[in-house]
Amino acid sequence: MKVFFLLICSVFFSFNIYSQSTAKCYPTNWWAGMKWNKVQLMLHADSGFSFTDKFTLNINYPGIKVEKINIVENKHYLFVDILIAPNTKAGLAFINVNTIIKNNTFKIPFEIKERRKGKGINFAQGVT
Repeated sequence: MKVFFLLICSVFFSFNIYSQSTAKCYPTNWWAGMKWNKVQLMLHADSGFSFTDKFTLNINYPGIKVEKINIVENKHYLFVDILIAPNTKAGLAFINVNTIIKNNTFKIPFEIKERRKGKGINFAQGVT
């Protein structure tokens, strides 16, 4: 029983050591055709990755342009200023992060949603 427990523990720890780094993006989406088309994204990386390492970041999606990358004191956070063109189509974009030294690559999904018709007149009526 003791050997089985040690085997399970070693397998669990080996998966954690060799797992790839992941990051999340906040907000997770934005809308095409919005008046405010400049959006600041907050990227949060897990403990396996640090934004202080040398890396490249890009978004290969028509109509989205990375304007500025803001590196902050906390190595697990990064702020990215993007510009979304008014004619950008709805779809799923990916923020590509590539580390130069560790040769680690991951993609962070960022969705461009279709804006509702009516600009708030048909569905956001408030309290009467």
